[in-house]
Amino acid sequence: MPNITNAFGKGIGLSSMLGSQDAFIKKATEQLELSKIETKDKTEIRETKLGEISQLQKILSTIKGKASLLTNPLQAGFDRKTSSTSTQDLGGAEDYITNIRVDDKARVGDTKIAVQQIATASELVLASAGGVGFAKGVGLGKDGIMTLTVGGQARAIDMVIGDTVEQIAAKINHAFTAGGDQFEAFLVEGDGNTAFIEVKAKNTGVGGGAIVVAYDDRLGGGALALGGNLHSQSNVAGQDAIIHINGIQRTQASNKFVNVVDGLSFELSGRVNGANLANAGYNNLNYNTIKVKEDHANVKKMIVDFGNSLNDLSYIIAKNQQTTRSVTQDKYADPTQLMSSYDSSDSPLRGSPLMNEAMEIWERFTTTKAGGAGDITSIYELGMGLQKATKEGVSHDTLYFEDESIFTKKFDDDFAAVRRFFVTDTKITSNALNSAVIQYLPGEFDKQIIDPSVVGQNIHTFATFDGAGALTLFTATVNGVILNANIAHNPGTGRYNVSFAEGSVLHGMEFSIDPKTAVNVTENNLINYTPGLANLIQEDARSMVSDDGLKGSTISEADLIQEQVKNLSDESAKIEKDLKEFTAKLEREYQTIAQMDMMGAIQTAMIEAALSGLTAAAA
Repeated sequence: MPNITNAFGKGIGLSSMLGSQDAFIKKATEQLELSKIETKDKTEIRETKLGEISQLQKILSTIKGKASLLTNPLQAGFDRKTSSTSTQDLGGAEDYITNIRVDDKARVGDTKIAVQQIATASELVLASAGGVGFAKGVGLGKDGIMTLTVGGQARAIDMVIGDTVEQIAAKINHAFTAGGDQFEAFLVEGDGNTAFIEVKAKNTGVGGGAIVVAYDDRLGGGALALGGNLHSQSNVAGQDAIIHINGIQRTQASNKFVNVVDGLSFELSGRVNGANLANAGYNNLNYNTIKVKEDHANVKKMIVDFGNSLNDLSYIIAKNQQTTRSVTQDKYADPTQLMSSYDSSDSPLRGSPLMNEAMEIWERFTTTKAGGAGDITSIYELGMGLQKATKEGVSHDTLYFEDESIFTKKFDDDFAAVRRFFVTDTKITSNALNSAVIQYLPGEFDKQIIDPSVVGQNIHTFATFDGAGALTLFTATVNGVILNANIAHNPGTGRYNVSFAEGSVLHGMEFSIDPKTAVNVTENNLINYTPGLANLIQEDARSMVSDDGLKGSTISEADLIQEQVKNLSDESAKIEKDLKEFTAKLEREYQTIAQMDMMGAIQTAMIEAALSGLTAAAA
């Protein structure tokens, strides 16, 4: 029996069977740390991707901005004009004409201007005597009525003995103001403490007429009390300006000439041209020449800036397309593909659809663009080329000038072709018998058409009007297929907007039509459309980084990765929470087991004691 009890008492308790509590907790903690390390690695991978996407977004935003300058002619200055001047007379051209301004409507070429006479204002100078001013700050002793007739209107100024020259000038101005006259009086300093009173029209030209002065002496005798009459130092009537523009005489009351030729304005400085009998068309005067030319310098700079912004895109593509890094050098490498890395800290976006989109933008810039006959179709025709550059150890293609003289010559010889290459161009050729006016409506967010059946092709359109002049049908023929446009009437303007449905080969093309006198007719127009390279790339970049209220692909991708980072963080927190709960539960269960083991030990001891008693009794 003792053998039985010994065996029972020395049996394996539950604690011995389960093992050490500390060993369990240690093992669980190790698993948690491994999980945290794995989560940290996964998070680092995604945060690296987010950083690269952010860099890509900045590059795309810059590209969009540079493209926007090129696609906005008013801002870009495609129609910018500059002027230069010369003169047949001695001295600088600015001695004759100044403040020359030209805008995008100004014609390129020379405008010859002979200044025969400048516009002047009516003027009267009052003095105490010939060449003598009035004493300042003292009563002049003048007592009577002075009447000034200006612009045909008589204005009476009542002077009394105590009036100073300053007070008399103020009374004159008060009379002019009350009468609403465009004249004014002011003091002109004389010798010593004296001043003259100058009365002058505010505007130049003969309209002011001569200023007439008359006196009414209250004391009689023709003298205005002490000091004699107010003396008319000088009295000059206003005159109009007379100039000859390309041999055509023009007369006006002002020296400011606005749009004398479309888009050209200037002012006369005050000097007139000298005589030259050989210039009969200019009233036998010498002339000044204003030369207007197109200024492409700013556009050239913007094109180069545009290309340079795409160089940055080339770099980020090359950086993320690296494929020959060994897995032994990259902790994120796929061990099953020894010479190919994924989720790489050096090429974090490798394999991402974003890289495919970015590559399409770069290829759009560096490959052939569709166009019409005679159009420029690649940057290489502008003397540009590609060369290799290295940045931060990454080799990539960059834009450079193989021959800048070609670039300059294209601008000088055929600037319209350069413009068509970068900016979408839509030409509308109207039948000579048409009476309706059709206008292309470009939109900032229009989808560019690249279908070869449309680009650079002459597309016949037909507009049909009923007996009331309403547009009832608008069609376009592409590759022998007739496409019907949607028609919307604007009752406010009386015009019709026509557009083509989404999915149509002409989707994005929209026109405005003013019927004029088109009634019961069908009118034909030829449309020729060529998308601009900057417009195409702007659209591509916008699809990746949207600015029209929609999410671009980079934004959607970043949102997805950020959601993954959040999920990883949530998962890590859950694992840690579960471990804590497991540890607490384990500790509770071990306490229960320990109690059970103690009770078992007591029971075993009691049994052993009972058995020992039985054994002793039996003996």
